[in-house]
Amino acid sequence: MDLNTTIGIIAGALTAVGTVYGGIRRVVSLTEMKRERHRLEILAEAKKEAHAVKEALETKIQKLETEFEAHKATDLVEHEHIREVYNSEIKVLGTKISELRDQLNEQHSQLISLLTRLVGK
Repeated sequence: MDLNTTIGIIAGALTAVGTVYGGIRRVVSLTEMKRERHRLEILAEAKKEAHAVKEALETKIQKLETEFEAHKATDLVEHEHIREVYNSEIKVLGTKISELRDQLNEQHSQLISLLTRLVGK
């Protein structure tokens, strides 16, 4: 084997090694790009799902706030109604107490009058 043949074989081997190395780098690069693309897809999907959950929760919160305000207004009306009923019942009881007091005073006066007549006889 002469020098030129040896140099040709070495050059061929180096070319083959360089081609294999380039191919391996390309495969590694494509794999990394696929992984990155996959990560970005997962991230985009997660953001989309998080946005959907956020919107659903905000809708629920709005609904609950509306219901709360409605219950609050209803409770205020009911509370006012109960207060009016309570006050009117107090007035009725006050009137009844006054009537009973008047009746007691009248009966007392009649009893005193009767006792005075009985003692006077």
